Amino acid sequence: MAVRNNRGALHRFLFLVLLFCTALIYVWQQIQVVRVGYSINQLKLQIEERENENRSLRIKLNNLGSLERVEKIAKERLKMINPPSENIIYLEQTQ
Repeated sequence: MAVRNNRGALHRFLFLVLLFCTALIYVWQQIQVVRVGYSINQLKLQIEERENENRSLRIKLNNLGSLERVEKIAKERLKMINPPSENIIYLEQTQ
């Protein structure tokens, strides 16, 4: 009878250990899901920031490279002037 009680207690103990391990794995899995979700949200925010920065830099590039701006800088800062028409030489375009 004592052997039977020991087996019953051993079975209950093993069941509780298995139940504890299963619960521990489930909790660990849920923590990982939350961590990955947080990482995904952080990466989405970084992507959005980079896209906004890229958009802003493209606008700045277009503004800095515009012919009107180049001409304005040439005339105002560098004191350049349009050449007289007799100094302009037109070349034929070759293909």
